[in-house]
Amino acid sequence: MTNDQSRKVPLHLILVVSCVLQILGSVGLTGWLAWKNGQQAVNDLAEQLLSKTSQQIQDKLEIYTEVPPLVTQLNATSLELGQLDLNNSQSWQSYLFKQSQLFTGVTYIYFGSAGGEYVELRRFNNGKLEYSIKNTNTNQLVDIYPLDPQGNLSPRSKTQKYNPHNRPWYQDAIKAGKPIWTSIYEFIDAPPTLGISFTRPYYDQAGTLQGVLGTDFTLLEFNQFLSNLKIGKSGKTFVIERTGELVASSANTSPITQDNQRIEALKLDDTLMQATALNLTERFEDFSRIDQTQQLHFKLEGKRQLVQVTPFKDEWGLDWLIVVVVPESDFMEQIYASTRTTILLCLGALGMAIALGVSTARWISLPIRRLSQASKAIADGDLNRKVPVANIEELGILVQSFNQMSTQLWRSHQQLENYSQSLEEQVSIRTQELQQEIEERQLLEQKLHTSEAQIRAFFEAMTDIVLLVDAESQTIKAAPTHPERLYSPDADILNQTIDQFLGEQGEIFQSQIQQALDTQQIVNFEYSLTIGTEQVWFAASIAPASDNSVAWVARDLSKRKQAEESLKRRAIIDSLLSEISRAFIDQNIDAAINLTLQVIGEFTHSDCSYLIAYSEDQQYMTITHEWCAADLAASTHHQQRVAIKAYPWLDEQLKSGKIVHIPQITDLPPATAERAKLQYQSLQSMVNVPTIHSGKILGAIGLNAVRSPKTWSPEEINLLKLVGEIIAIGLARHQAEVAQQQATAAAMAANQAKSKFLANMNHELRTPLTAILGLTEVLQDEVYGSLSSKQHQKLTTIERSGQHLLELINEMLDLAKIESGKMELQLAPTDIQGLCDASLAFVRQQAYQQQIQLSATVPPQISKAVIDERRLRQVLINLLSNAVKFTPEGGAVWVEVHGEPEKDLLQFSVVDTGIGIASEQLDKLFEPFVQLDNSLSRRYPGTGLGLALVRQVVELHGGSVRVETEVGRGSRFIVSLPWKRERQGIQEEKWEQTRQREHSVCSSS
Repeated sequence: MTNDQSRKVPLHLILVVSCVLQILGSVGLTGWLAWKNGQQAVNDLAEQLLSKTSQQIQDKLEIYTEVPPLVTQLNATSLELGQLDLNNSQSWQSYLFKQSQLFTGVTYIYFGSAGGEYVELRRFNNGKLEYSIKNTNTNQLVDIYPLDPQGNLSPRSKTQKYNPHNRPWYQDAIKAGKPIWTSIYEFIDAPPTLGISFTRPYYDQAGTLQGVLGTDFTLLEFNQFLSNLKIGKSGKTFVIERTGELVASSANTSPITQDNQRIEALKLDDTLMQATALNLTERFEDFSRIDQTQQLHFKLEGKRQLVQVTPFKDEWGLDWLIVVVVPESDFMEQIYASTRTTILLCLGALGMAIALGVSTARWISLPIRRLSQASKAIADGDLNRKVPVANIEELGILVQSFNQMSTQLWRSHQQLENYSQSLEEQVSIRTQELQQEIEERQLLEQKLHTSEAQIRAFFEAMTDIVLLVDAESQTIKAAPTHPERLYSPDADILNQTIDQFLGEQGEIFQSQIQQALDTQQIVNFEYSLTIGTEQVWFAASIAPASDNSVAWVARDLSKRKQAEESLKRRAIIDSLLSEISRAFIDQNIDAAINLTLQVIGEFTHSDCSYLIAYSEDQQYMTITHEWCAADLAASTHHQQRVAIKAYPWLDEQLKSGKIVHIPQITDLPPATAERAKLQYQSLQSMVNVPTIHSGKILGAIGLNAVRSPKTWSPEEINLLKLVGEIIAIGLARHQAEVAQQQATAAAMAANQAKSKFLANMNHELRTPLTAILGLTEVLQDEVYGSLSSKQHQKLTTIERSGQHLLELINEMLDLAKIESGKMELQLAPTDIQGLCDASLAFVRQQAYQQQIQLSATVPPQISKAVIDERRLRQVLINLLSNAVKFTPEGGAVWVEVHGEPEKDLLQFSVVDTGIGIASEQLDKLFEPFVQLDNSLSRRYPGTGLGLALVRQVVELHGGSVRVETEVGRGSRFIVSLPWKRERQGIQEEKWEQTRQREHSVCSSS
């Protein structure tokens, strides 16, 4: 046996090995993927469990920590509104009881005054309440009273000494001077309990400390919540401060030692939590460096532990860490069992595959071996050799095909001998046909020569440049028409290559020629040539003339290109002018001018651009703005308030409206004063254009060339003139805006002075007026003796006048508050029917005296709306009072309420059958201190403030007021307000309270 035969591998062995390897690879890969996917699923499940548990703890902490700041803010607000009295600590009992019913999660609610008084409401774990009070009546001791379920005091249970000034919650709040969380500290309870307080110092309007408000909650309930969490089989969780001290844990252990010291996380009795804290310390060095949620893992006793640590912060300074740890072994038991099962299945499948592969290989290889033997026999010349048909369908077809092939080979051998005889006869016939084709081609070449001469004559008659190019040799085969446009007539360009004829641009034309030949289509493009010193543009069309040659036709486009360049430059100038104009609209004046100088300097390729401003007396000039190229220094500081007489010729030219264009400074006469000064400034060239607005010269805008002389084109000078006009308009507008701002500031100052004056005068008038009304009422009650009817009549007149004056003062004060922005609406759900009835009741006596009918129509579906009830009642009373006042006896006045839910619109209409209002007086209707007619002023008393106050209050609600009237038939005043339902109003009220609370916090800070 030879070496080649010894290296061959039997077919049945290849089949067995390949089958076994495929099954082994597939089963192994499937098992590995199953194990990997199972492990990934476990990791995902563990991450979800860690995240979910951390989120549960975070949600619980947010519930605990949101309530104390809210409670202290509510108490501070109640103190500001006068609902709680600092000087009457006993009045706090019912208020704190009601508050404890709303916020059941807090343990303590209390207030310690700066004078040492103290009130406290405590909630025990069993839900019972206890009220403590310390004041001068308790001999500076704390009296403690249990409360029954209705909040009533039970008999005093005990008395103890307690100084709030010594407690951490009081001292921390005073030290901070703002609302804060205290440190976790030990409450005075038995057994000892850790808790945390949220305290808020309370100051009066003068900034004097009045005391400290506080709300506490203990960590006992939070510890119980953590211990009840189910975290896998053996997971643990704990919360620590940034210092490492324990806040709470799921181990249900006390967070303090027996000697009442805080426990650190590194010293916990629980091995898993202690190891977790130690790993975090080693990884981050300090707990304060953990600033975002982290998912980590570490090994404890060779087992992998999964950890998630999450920071918990709030706006008041609370900064804790939530740590959740779960052993990975809680999830991996199923993975290990599945892995064992997969290995056993793989081994069984491998054995079955080997057995089945051996038998299948033998069955397949036997017919193939027979085919191999028959093929060898055919190769040795036995063309009639046949192979028995196999049992396998595919191999049977192969055997049949092999037998047919052997038969066809024998027949082909016979046919080949016959074909060789006929081939010789066909070669002789083809030789005769080629001879005839050669004679025909010679005749065609003669015709082509004649046609070429005709085409050349045609090309020479054309105005375009035409030439023929051979694509293979890249040479010119026909001299171009009109050669004077390209080269001197005596030059010989025939058989020159494209590179020789066109130089550096030859490569571009070669690619265009090749494209025309490849596509067999005309290629159009544009190109330029430098002929002499002039750049000439052409439009070329390259058309395939044959498989290897092209016709090149070129037309001169120079004039069109010049027109296009002019249009492009015009578009660029228009864009620059648009950009400059927008700058004067969108930016401040200095930024706009600086941008303008930079744009015009860069566009004209000047070294410097600047703006000159004349003084008011036209005797001095100053460079106010300047731009210079990057490598040049500005000269603004050298040209400040320069006397005009130093540049007499330049000043004369500018003031006469002329443009000063000096391409070379040396062209100026030596005797001119300007030449020496400009040369001293190293100027080579300059151009100045006067800036004029409304016939007055404001200064000039100029360009300088420093590095080399420059002549500016008429287009550039015209652009500079347009830019100067834009700057002049911008400066004039800026001066007008400054004057308007000054006028607005003066008006605002006058308005504030008016509001302050009104507030002071109202205060000064209200005090003596209150005394007058009080004394009048005492005299009318005949306290100092009986009075005659005439005296009663005079006292009634005094009282009526005083009430009228008091009403005027109140309206002026409300109007002043609204205008100064100090009036705040107290929005609350309000019964609309009750509001209308109460408003009608106010004018009922006046209407009864004039025999005027009053009524109100309120649809039943309009029950409540969120409004400021007192302010809107004032609006309705003012409108109803006017309606009754201007309605003759026997008339009618009524209120209509209409709602449009789809538009969230609520309308109140006050309608009367009175005298009406003339159309020319409607513009002054809602102006303050204005009455429509002097005769009406004498007949119907009033201040002219009522309707002005109506409009201000309605607009403060976000609504509007309008009037429909007809002289002699009556008026209809329509008040349109946003219709806020009760739930929506409660939400907006909470937003408003939050806004006011934030405003108060910012003010106290």
